[in-house]
Amino acid sequence: MSLETFETPDDLYLARGDEVNPLRPLFTGDVVAGVAIPAR
Repeated sequence: MSLETFETPDDLYLARGDEVNPLRPLFTGDVVAGVAIPAR
């Protein structure tokens, strides 16, 4: 894995799909897909 980053904050915020580094922490407002949410 690479720890390269984007040049501007806008590029990071607009990253989608394979553009997103899987090691990047989640930010407020991130939208994720395919996450199981356990029911009570």
